[in-house]
Amino acid sequence: LFSYMGIGVFIALSLFFVHRFNAIYRIMFSMFGMAMALFAIVTNAISLPVLLLINGFFFGIAMPAMATAVTDIVSRNMHGRAFGVMSAVYSTGMIASSSVTGLIRGYISPYFIAFIISMIALIIIGYMKFNVKHAVNPKAY
Repeated sequence: LFSYMGIGVFIALSLFFVHRFNAIYRIMFSMFGMAMALFAIVTNAISLPVLLLINGFFFGIAMPAMATAVTDIVSRNMHGRAFGVMSAVYSTGMIASSSVTGLIRGYISPYFIAFIISMIALIIIGYMKFNVKHAVNPKAY
């Protein structure tokens, strides 16, 4: 079944025009798509192979966008350290998610937990990206 996810990643990586969009917008778009795919897995809305293909597609958009966002944010002499930290976070997430999934599977769906975490992260990223300091001009009153 995970070959469907690989096909989705391959489809996303063959979109050669994607690099023209801002990396943060691509991350937000892919996080929303992955969250919706995870929610559809929880509700059994569509068959699992189709949802894995969709999830792989959004994963294929997110991963290069995260690397681009890191290179945009971090100075050039800190790229090695930043990518090392990013790799450590990915590895820790893969190890911890397997353990946590095994522990909570009997109580609640891990896909639902992933959906909730994805939506919270999407809200935080959106707030940080679109933070409007003064929506109303206080001098106008």
